[in-house]
Amino acid sequence: QDDEGYESGLEGWLPELWACIGAKPLKSLNSAPLTYRVRDYSAVKQMTEGVPMGKLFHPAASPILIDDKSTAVTVITNKRITPDSYDRDIRHLELDITDTSLVYAVGDALAIFPHNAESDVLEFCGYLGVDPLKDLCVEKIDTSNSARSGSIPPRVTTQQLLQEVLDIFGKPSRRILQRLLPTAKEDVQLELESLLSPERRDKWNELMSETPTIAYLLRRFQLRPSLAELADAVPLIKPRLYSIASSQRLHPHVIQLCIVVVDWVTPSGRQRVGLCTNYVQKMKAGQRIVVSIRPSGFQRPPNHTAPLVMSALGTGIAPFRAFIQERKAALEAG
Repeated sequence: QDDEGYESGLEGWLPELWACIGAKPLKSLNSAPLTYRVRDYSAVKQMTEGVPMGKLFHPAASPILIDDKSTAVTVITNKRITPDSYDRDIRHLELDITDTSLVYAVGDALAIFPHNAESDVLEFCGYLGVDPLKDLCVEKIDTSNSARSGSIPPRVTTQQLLQEVLDIFGKPSRRILQRLLPTAKEDVQLELESLLSPERRDKWNELMSETPTIAYLLRRFQLRPSLAELADAVPLIKPRLYSIASSQRLHPHVIQLCIVVVDWVTPSGRQRVGLCTNYVQKMKAGQRIVVSIRPSGFQRPPNHTAPLVMSALGTGIAPFRAFIQERKAALEAG
């Protein structure tokens, strides 16, 4: 199985298949039409003055709600609960859900939609030569060739697009670089084509062992794609799921989480940290973040005295706190 999923592995295998069966190769990925058109909002507004365009003229709120199931909540508490001398940073979070319709059960998970670090985004905007405050109009013009699912809000700023929507500091794939290949200079194109070929898979794996980001590879190969090309090739930031560490019966207006910060050292000795746990680590009280409830399907025995044998990944603490709180609430209710 290919590490990047079936699509990247399939693309490396298809040329041999076409040659064996004598079929005409399909159109290459980098020649497909763009999925999005990204334009200066003020210019679009002038061209369409007096024409109703629905949501187009309504700027996206920040933080952006990625889908209709997500909602913004306020951070109440974010504190480290392990000693500074301990090698793992485990954090206790409390989120205020008072003014939301969020309902959760014991065993459910909370999806957190992380953002890229603002300083990294502003630096990347400088590299691309784009104004982070520019108001953009994003139109989906083709639905058949997108490199990822999901949609982008029709009106965002450049900073919102790169900070809250596109996973520009996520893991690169050969598919993404293949899609952005036409933006490279001729000599760099040859280098990239060689790197992306099945014969150089060992070289690609060596590069990936350092867990570079998409933004890093764009800089390394001097690629400066347009925002439309980035919107087409780069996946949306995916939510990360965390077991809820509280019972709504005991805390009706709060969600509690217990999250371990994911960090690692690359073969060359570079320190790395996960996107969402880096986001969580820097959360401040009063900050608004985007979340949604993800049901687990866990069925708790109706009898609270029934013994349970459970195992958990991550901190191993979160779901157990929820179960204990649920039993406490049941005890208090008689």
